[in-house]
Amino acid sequence: MLRILSIIGISAALAFLAVFLVSDPSTKTLDADLITIRKDVVDAQSESAKYSGGLLKSFIEVRVEILRSTEAMLVAKRTSLLRRIDLAYVVDGKHVPPAKLSDIEIDIVDAKKRIGAAEQKAAQYSGGLIQMLELTSVTTERMTLAQLYFAYYSAKYDLPSPNAFVPRSKAAPPNPGTVVPDKDAL
Repeated sequence: MLRILSIIGISAALAFLAVFLVSDPSTKTLDADLITIRKDVVDAQSESAKYSGGLLKSFIEVRVEILRSTEAMLVAKRTSLLRRIDLAYVVDGKHVPPAKLSDIEIDIVDAKKRIGAAEQKAAQYSGGLIQMLELTSVTTERMTLAQLYFAYYSAKYDLPSPNAFVPRSKAAPPNPGTVVPDKDAL
């Protein structure tokens, strides 16, 4: 009888260890994702250093901030796993469902293709307004990719993304023909 109880006790201890000491997702997965995002941050910062100001630098800085937000989100998730804290997000009394990873992955692949095409187009010019417009297109596509990474990691690690907190009811669009004074236009 004592032997059966000790076997049951050992089995319960092993089950406890399997459930509570094995984290899903693993910190190895999170670390790999953090390395990727941190590399993107460094790349974006070095790209930003090429410019002293202007539209391109502003767009690149927005991309850097999106990537930093993604990094902070992943660090928070990793820390929560190490401290055994469950991050669960509730809006209006309902769990926030993550987006489908496969849909975001398709969007990421498409964004990378658009970046490549935009870079090729920008490389056709050696300067001037046309090249600046093409470089703006490249920068915009890279910013889109950074936003997709944020959405991807939010869904992958079941963390909230900003669109989860947008009110579901949309306000009526302004009447298209309404004239406003210049000072109220913005």
